[in-house]
Amino acid sequence: MTTPYDAAMRQNARALNSLRLEIAQAASEDEALVRRSRALGEDAQRARADQIRDPLLDTSRYLAQAAMRRRSIERRRIEVAAEMEQLQDSAGSVAAELQAIGQLAATHRLKEARRRSTAEQRGIDDRFAALRTLR
Repeated sequence: MTTPYDAAMRQNARALNSLRLEIAQAASEDEALVRRSRALGEDAQRARADQIRDPLLDTSRYLAQAAMRRRSIERRRIEVAAEMEQLQDSAGSVAAELQAIGQLAATHRLKEARRRSTAEQRGIDDRFAALRTLR
């Protein structure tokens, strides 16, 4: 049975799915940033090891750039974490609203079923009353 709440439920379900997708994309971006940061750290360790093996090799500029890139990545990770937190808060709100609307729809269905049942019972009662008066 359709209810007046069905359209709102569909809209909230779509919004929730969209938010879930955005959260997944943000989590994926965070994972990629972690991998890039680790790779930069490993490259920096190799550069330090190379400099130890060959004292004439100057890796200070490379190491400074790598450190700057890692700081940039960490700043972006903080931004992504904040975005993800905001998206999760929004998803929680939409999910709560969807649940509330679902409860309203269920209540509407119950009331409608009771109304139909009461109307049917009245019809039956009226028929029996009519039959009694005919006797």
